[in-house]
Formats: sequence, C-alpha cells, structure tokens
Amino acid sequence: PLLAFEPQLGHAGDPARWPAGLSAPGSRFGVIGDRECDHTKSEQSATNRTLRVSVEPGEGWRAYFDRQHSQLAGALAVCVATCRNPCTAMDWIEPEPRADLQLRARTALTFAETPLVRLRHAAPVGHGFGVPSPEEVLDAWERSRAALDKNAVGTAATKDDGFPLPGLPALFAAVAAAPIEPSGLLAGVSSHLVTLLQRA
Repeated sequence: PLLAFEPQLGHAGDPARWPAGLSAPGSRFGVIGDRECDHTKSEQSATNRTLRVSVEPGEGWRAYFDRQHSQLAGALAVCVATCRNPCTAMDWIEPEPRADLQLRARTALTFAETPLVRLRHAAPVGHGFGVPSPEEVLDAWERSRAALDKNAVGTAATKDDGFPLPGLPALFAAVAAAPIEPSGLLAGVSSHLVTLLQRA
C-alpha cells in the first residue's frame, strides 16, 4: 500500500517526513484504543509508533521497521480506502487525488489478500521443506488476476507483458501511478558470467 501513497507523500513512508495532516485536529490516526477507528489494535499501535519513532535512537527505528512498518502501510490504506467512519487523517490530500489514491490503495489491499500472496505466506521457504511448484505459483497468480480484475487499476494485472507472472509489473505500476519496468539486471549478470566462463 505504501507504493500507492508515494505520489502524495513524495517518499516511501519515512516516519520523519509524515505530513502534519495525519495528526490534524479530528484525526484518529495514531490514537490507541479509539473505538471509532477502523484500525485493528496492531494497526493503531503501528500508527501511534510511527508518529514518535523519528526522535528515537537507532534501536527504536530498527524495531519499528522490523515489526510495525508493514502494519502501518496497511493502516494507511485502510484510512483512505476502506474506513467506515473517516476522520480528518486523509484531509491533507485534495479530493480528486484522494479518489485516485483510494482506488489504488484498495487494489493494493486486494493484492495483499490474493491467492499468490497467501501462497507466499504459506510457503515454508528456508525450513527444509518443499516450495510451491512453478505450476502452483502460476495457478495462484491466475486466480489472483481474476480477483484483481475488478477496477481500472486491478485490470492492469491482466496484461500479458512477457513477464514470468504476466501483468505483475503493470499492476505495480498502476498501483504506484508511475512506470515500473522489469529489471534486466539478472539477465545482464548471467550473460556476463556466461561470457567469462566461455573465455576460460
């Protein structure tokens, strides 16, 4: 979800650079225990912490990024996209860009619940067990594409762009409202290594 917010924030969620509007009068952002707020307890804790962590020592920053920054990303998306009782936390964004952000953040929240992400979270990678097969990954992605194809942003996932998971870069670009191209870094390194090995 932070990818969706970058055009408005101008950064990738730096706690030292949050807009003052997040904690403007009437905002419930970062208020722990507020029953009117749609955030879960862990999201309330993360939002509260993000407003304070910029003055903490390095250990505090590391603990925040290890445990709470991803919760914060979801909490921001809840604020703009799914809150049933909106407060003033998102009023720092003008209505037209906020409507666009709402759609992109809603799509990011949907992506987080797709079969592909669930498969990733269920995979016991690094524990000596098997990992999902390529067929399982592709099947999960196809089901994810169908789940995402509900709005103009999510439809980007249906592009057949030659990427191993077709449409994934297009989806990320649509959520970010910015061009995101697949990198050729690994292909370049592989080609260079093959050239070196052939010379040897």
